Amino acid sequence: TTEIYTLSLHDALPISTWMTVSPASGTAPSTLSVSVSTAGLTAGTYTGSVQIAAAGASNTPGSIGVTLTVTEAPASLAVAPQTLNFQYTYGGALPPAQNVAITNAGGGTLAWTASTSTYWLGISATSGGAPASLAVSVNPANLAAGTYTENVNIAAAGANGSPAQVSVTLVVTSTQPAATLTAVASAASYQPGLASGTWVSIFGTNLSASTYTWQDSDFVNGLLPTSLQGVSVTINGVAAYVAYLSPTQINLLAPDDATLGTVQVQVTAARQNSNTLSTPKTQFAPAFFTLGGGAYVAALHADYSLVGAPGLLPGAVTQPAKPGETILLYGTGFGPTTPPLPAGQLVTTPAPLPDLPSIKIGGIAATVAFAGLVGPGLYQFNVTVPSLPNGDAAVLATIGGVATQTGVSVTVQQ
Repeated sequence: TTEIYTLSLHDALPISTWMTVSPASGTAPSTLSVSVSTAGLTAGTYTGSVQIAAAGASNTPGSIGVTLTVTEAPASLAVAPQTLNFQYTYGGALPPAQNVAITNAGGGTLAWTASTSTYWLGISATSGGAPASLAVSVNPANLAAGTYTENVNIAAAGANGSPAQVSVTLVVTSTQPAATLTAVASAASYQPGLASGTWVSIFGTNLSASTYTWQDSDFVNGLLPTSLQGVSVTINGVAAYVAYLSPTQINLLAPDDATLGTVQVQVTAARQNSNTLSTPKTQFAPAFFTLGGGAYVAALHADYSLVGAPGLLPGAVTQPAKPGETILLYGTGFGPTTPPLPAGQLVTTPAPLPDLPSIKIGGIAATVAFAGLVGPGLYQFNVTVPSLPNGDAAVLATIGGVATQTGVSVTVQQ
């Protein structure tokens, strides 16, 4: 028997706009084609049915359920332009920043991150949402004449087109003058001489075209930087760890090196070597860091507040030490610890000195409860203040037969 059927469509919409069936009628046996259109549909699940009716048939009408799931289109990262060009002449004005448009060429939302891998390339933000405008700038300080190319890396997790790169080219014409060194000294006492793992200051001219202090991002895998913003220093030919730059001063940590005697110090900036200066290098070069113009040892109470006469430092609260109180003194150049720690790595756990130094306050031996390294090149001494009259008491430490600088004190008040 030949059965004639007709079709009708039913779904959650008042009128079926997303589903069609072909043919709309016919005779059995036949094959029906069900198709869908997502035009105008938002993300979601849509249900409907195809009703098949055949006059005189016992099981008419028949129904076929249809489910359509519409998912949101994935985000798609788009950046423009993909190349930027800058030019700079030493001594001239910095080139203005240029903008990169970050957009979502797909669906949903797009969150992005941006990064660079070189000091001379700057970005106005490291993360955000699309659409956004990212300002890209250059800092040509301490770059020699030449052409430099680096990338701004932009990523959006889960988005098509991610990661994207913007190629940045900087052309530098002419080079800054070479550095001239005039003095090398302990960064604590400002006296000549250094030891491995000692904080050192270099003075001169044209040492750097920028002023900068190292930041957390400059430490890679717990190691201290040997180059900072295009400036590096060697002591006896070994790379030192650069912490601070300015046109007239560099602060650095002397590297590990068994050489003792006279060593040469040299700065390299903008690919140019400075003159060399000679300085004595010994196993120990102890010195206390100071406050108040160099007259007072940098010291803290046990609660980490500053030790000093009231008003010693503008804007800071300072209180004298009391006899019998344990205070913390800070210095550099006190030699290797147990276990030995490389000078070029961050200090995560205090490392004690194998032998306690002798420390006198007001000429009286102070009890030293702890002496050791608590930061790169930074030594801490927990000492008990002897019974002393009120006033400034001279502080002197000795280790390995070498004494710290004279003329430094702590203020004591009963």
